[in-house]
Amino acid sequence: MQRNIYLIILFFGFQINLFSQVLIPGDLQNDIFKLITLENDFEDKPIVINPSILTYYDIDSMSFLGWERLIFNTKQVGDRSFRVINPSASMSYNSEYARGLNDGAVWLGRGLNSSMNFGFTGRKGKFHYSFAPVVYYAQNKPYRIDSGPFDKNEFQYPFNRGIDWVLRYGDNAFVDFWWGQSEVRFIEKNFTVGLSTQNFIWGPSQINPLLMSNNAPGIPHIDIGTATPFRTKSGDWEFKVYWGVMQESDYFDEESDNDLRYLNAWTVGYRPSFMEGLSVGMTRIKYRDMPDGGRLGFKDLFTSFSTEVLEDPDPIVPGGQNDVYDQMAAFTMRWAFPDKGFEFYIEYALNDFPGNLAGLLELPDRSRAYNLGFIKVKDLKNGAKLLLNYEHTTLANNQTQINNITPTYYAHSVVKQGYTNNGQIMGAADGPGANADLLRVNYYINSHIVGFSYHRTRHNDDYLVKNFPFGDPPHDWENSFDLSYSRQWNNMFVDAHMNVTTRRNWYFDTDVFTFYNIQPSVRLTYILP
Repeated sequence: MQRNIYLIILFFGFQINLFSQVLIPGDLQNDIFKLITLENDFEDKPIVINPSILTYYDIDSMSFLGWERLIFNTKQVGDRSFRVINPSASMSYNSEYARGLNDGAVWLGRGLNSSMNFGFTGRKGKFHYSFAPVVYYAQNKPYRIDSGPFDKNEFQYPFNRGIDWVLRYGDNAFVDFWWGQSEVRFIEKNFTVGLSTQNFIWGPSQINPLLMSNNAPGIPHIDIGTATPFRTKSGDWEFKVYWGVMQESDYFDEESDNDLRYLNAWTVGYRPSFMEGLSVGMTRIKYRDMPDGGRLGFKDLFTSFSTEVLEDPDPIVPGGQNDVYDQMAAFTMRWAFPDKGFEFYIEYALNDFPGNLAGLLELPDRSRAYNLGFIKVKDLKNGAKLLLNYEHTTLANNQTQINNITPTYYAHSVVKQGYTNNGQIMGAADGPGANADLLRVNYYINSHIVGFSYHRTRHNDDYLVKNFPFGDPPHDWENSFDLSYSRQWNNMFVDAHMNVTTRRNWYFDTDVFTFYNIQPSVRLTYILP
C-alpha cells in the first residue's frame, strides 16, 4: 500500500509545476541565486534576510551566464498573476548511514530517498500567495546508532541531553508531507505582514548559517517588517519581527504537553551608503516551551526585545535559577565587491548568553560560535566563470568556559528539545560542538556546471573535551568529497552529484575505525517557457 502511494505521488509530482521564483532547500537554484546577487548590484538586494520566495524583488535586470532563467520568471499582467510552473523531483541513495545537509523538511536516511516539489503562486493586488509543499519518501534502512550516557529514545543523537535531534525516523520506510515554501502575504509599499512556513536564512553564511538555515523544516510563523530593503540617506535598511512555533519530533518523549515551543525573534540589516559593498546585521531569538493552553502574555509577544529574565519555578539545579527562555543572538558582516566578484563574510553568534550588558562585557565569548568565509568568482578568457568558496565553522565551546555551566550549542537545560524543529537542527547542519571547513570550486560555462567540494567536520568536541579530557577516545570526524555535474538541455535541467564520505571513530568508538558512505543523487527540473 505504501509503495502504491509513493508511485502515485511520483506520477503526479511530475504533472504539477513549481513556481521558479521559489527556492527549494537543497536545490542548486539557491547557489545560483547567491551568485546572481553577488554579480549584480540592485537596490533591493537582501542584506541579512535571505528568503526562499522572491516574488517581491525587482530582478528583471539580473543575469548570470543565462542561468537566471532557471530561477526567474517575471511575466506579470497588471497587479494580478497566477503561475503553475517548473516541476522538480530528486532522488538519492545513502549506502551506510543517514546523511543530508540543508534539505529543509526532506530527511535523507540510509537507502533510497526521493522528494517532489510542486504547487502554485500568485498575486492579487497587494496580496501575494504561494503554495509550495514538498512530499518525500525515505526507505529508512537500519544503521548503527550507539547508546549514550543519557536516557534518550533509541533514534535520538545519544551524546547531548537537551536536544531533540533525530538520527532515524523510526524503523520503517515512510512517505511524508510538509507545507514547505508556502505563505500568504500582504505588501503595502515596503511594509509586509505574512503567514508562512517558508525557510529563510539569516546572515551571509553559505553552508552553516548559525541561527536560521535550510537544514530543518521551516517553522509556521507570522512576520512583520520590510518586504525588501528601504533606502535612506544613510543607507539601506531591512528588519523583521517573527512569531513562530517549533514542533517536537515523534521520537523525543511521551509527554504530550510539551510538543510545541514558542519562538519570538527579530533581525535587522544595514547597508551604509558611505561604505560601498559593506552590510551588517544583528539577530536575536528567544524561545520557550509553549505555556499550557498556548496562553501567552503581552511580555511574551515582544520578549526578544527585553532583557528581563523569566525564572523557572522548578529549576534543574536545586537552589539554582534557570530562565524559562533560551536566547540566542548573532552579529554579521558582509563586504562584497560585485565588480571584483569577491565577498568576505563573518557571523558571530551566542547561545544562551548573559541577559544584560554587564554580563555580556564580562563573558563576550560565553557559548560563542562563529563562521568565517569568502566567495570569489573569476571571469575566464573563454567566457566561463570559476567560483571559489571557503567557509570555516566553529560551534564548540571556548575552552575557557569548559568548567562553567555553559550549554553546548542549540541545547538547553529547561527547553528540553533545544533549538530544533521536528527533530532537525534549525541552525548549522554540522550540529552541536562541531568544528568544520568547507571548500567548494565550481566551473560555469555555457549551459554546464562542473563542481567539486570538500567538507571536513569534527563532531561534538564539547562532549569529547568535557568527558574525555585526556584525549582518549579520539575525535569523531568526517571527510566528505563531492563531485557534481549540472546541465541545462533546452527546458530540462539536471543536477547530478556523487558524494563519498569517510567517518572515523564513529561516536568516539575506536573499534569502528572508518565508515564509507556512498551517496549518488540527481535532481530533475523542467523549465516551462
